[in-house]
Amino acid sequence: MEITIKEFKLSFFESILARRLYKKSQSRKEWRQYYIISGALLLFASSPLFLVGMFFPDQRLEIIRILGGLLMFFSKIFLLAILAGMFAGMFIAIIRWIFFTAKHSKLPVDFIAFTPEGIEVVQGHVTTKTEWLFYKSVVEDERFLLLIKNKKSFAVIPKRALTSDQQDALKNLFKENIHEFITMD
Repeated sequence: MEITIKEFKLSFFESILARRLYKKSQSRKEWRQYYIISGALLLFASSPLFLVGMFFPDQRLEIIRILGGLLMFFSKIFLLAILAGMFAGMFIAIIRWIFFTAKHSKLPVDFIAFTPEGIEVVQGHVTTKTEWLFYKSVVEDERFLLLIKNKKSFAVIPKRALTSDQQDALKNLFKENIHEFITMD
């Protein structure tokens, strides 16, 4: 059974959402390690303050003043860092949008066909065929289907380009040919 999708273009925001979904699917197990490391680091960093407070009870008020001063100092630095990060993020988003529109305006795709042998992409006079064994996994959420080749390469199929029957047939084809099918919330 062959499933054919006519030309579709990803918008800039869809490409950002697809990239976030890809990163989320790749790093879902790594966050536990960061929680353990940050907790141990906080415990290690605060242990001298606890020891001073235990052994020198008359200096507790002075310790609170020092901590308050440090908190005020670092909160100002943190606020400046947030503002700088916002401006840098806006600048990077504008640059990425410029490069995205320049790159993707030149790549017309006539159609994509999904067959039991693999995927066939037709762009003008050029036809590219990729077998299923090159794909490692499929990630699905409410907007996209991502075909993941390796840690740095994936293909995006927006669900808006498919009918519900095509979505069901495509999911069955993926489950038959690609070993890992991940559904994200």
